[in-house]
Amino acid sequence: MNHINTLLRLRRLLTGCVTVALILGALPQVAEASSWSPTLLVNTEAFQVIDDGDGSTNIELRFGDSANEILRWDVTNSRFQFTDDIHVEGNITGSGTLTVDGAATLGSTLNIGGVTYTFPGADGTSSGKVLATNSSGQLSWTSKTTDTDTTYDTGQGLTLTSTTFSVNSTLTGTLVDFATVSGGILHARDQLRSSGTLLVDGAATIGGTSTLQAVTATTIDTTGNITTDANLTINEDNGGANAVLTFGNDAGVETITFSDSNNRFEVSDDIYTADTLTVDGAATLGSTLNIGGVTYTFPGADGSASGKVLATDGSGQLSWTDAASSVSSGNTIFLSPGYPFAVYFASGSSAIGQLYASGGNLTNLENNYTWTSTKSGIQDYWISTRVKIPHDFSTWAATPIQFRYKTGTSTASQNHVTVKFFDTAGTEIALTGGGGLTSTTWATAGITGPQGTGTYTPDSYITVMVKLASSSTASAQANAGYINLNWRTVTP
Repeated sequence: MNHINTLLRLRRLLTGCVTVALILGALPQVAEASSWSPTLLVNTEAFQVIDDGDGSTNIELRFGDSANEILRWDVTNSRFQFTDDIHVEGNITGSGTLTVDGAATLGSTLNIGGVTYTFPGADGTSSGKVLATNSSGQLSWTSKTTDTDTTYDTGQGLTLTSTTFSVNSTLTGTLVDFATVSGGILHARDQLRSSGTLLVDGAATIGGTSTLQAVTATTIDTTGNITTDANLTINEDNGGANAVLTFGNDAGVETITFSDSNNRFEVSDDIYTADTLTVDGAATLGSTLNIGGVTYTFPGADGSASGKVLATDGSGQLSWTDAASSVSSGNTIFLSPGYPFAVYFASGSSAIGQLYASGGNLTNLENNYTWTSTKSGIQDYWISTRVKIPHDFSTWAATPIQFRYKTGTSTASQNHVTVKFFDTAGTEIALTGGGGLTSTTWATAGITGPQGTGTYTPDSYITVMVKLASSSTASAQANAGYINLNWRTVTP
């Protein structure tokens, strides 16, 4: 509302009234003058001023004694007030705020922001109608709500194809936080990935109708850890299918499967525990079992009669046999220099030295072979003997070979003694404790190897070879004493 225009109209009205009063003042009075008596009235050609009194009281322009309608300047609120309705036959234009405490009745045309809108003459025919413009200010009720604007901008992580928004396959640098979502579900159709720790505070359920037994449908791939403070459930819907945990490996994937048909856990590769393995129920094993580093192969069937016991062939192959015939008694083959049926040969045609047998170990009254050389470089010489495996052979003892030896010095590059062993199939058996032996006093080496591997057919021959190596270094020499072959035999 334009207060200035209103004041101008009032000013013209007052000017006219004053003019009439001046004229009437010159004529004889035929009626009483008005009781209105303003404090000060200034009349100029341009404006009229109503005195503002003491400056704190409202300034009023009253219309009629009995009507007593007022146009008031409210000093406190700094605004004009009318005590009754305002009817404007022209336009209302205001640069300030227009406040209507009661109902406002307007014509069909309203100018807002410089645009003139013509409203329809009746309300919408049904609920939900909206005002639509014809772009010329003519408004009408319509139900049309379609946005015809097809120009859009995408935000971070979004792609616009034609008029369709979609989430990018990779959200780089984007934090997806569902901390305020109640009862919401985060669904990953193909993969749910985490480059760090995936922490689940409650129970974690993986599966439903598409569980981890179908790894092509659902995969959790993380380069960190999956941590849950509660339980992890696989195949939560208890469907009739295997539940599988798959472990990637550069040599091929391995799995832990709970077999639906067999109702058991099945592991695709070895199981190792650094602590105790406890099985409260029955344990089902294959035919091979490794105990203490020795691999045993069990027979495929139980004993044919009661009282049978498991007997080994010395190579871990177990078989059922009579308890009486399995009882072994110890037996030792003692080979003293010279070894029976021994042959002697050099490591090459250029080996130079002297081999002789003597009773050099007088303290223990033992014979021995002695090998010396006049060459500064170490020279080798071999003694080889063959021993027949007895008909009642059962197994080798825990220490199959005992070998007596002595060297002139304790330095292997100057002198040493070595033992080699071949089974009845002619295969060399790797020995432990039989190579590069040195000792300046007589010593007995406990040599192992045959008890764990090899073929030992009764009535066939094994071969034992002793290498003597020495140089011309002062005191250097190689001495070989007795050999004990320790085995067990079957009691007749």
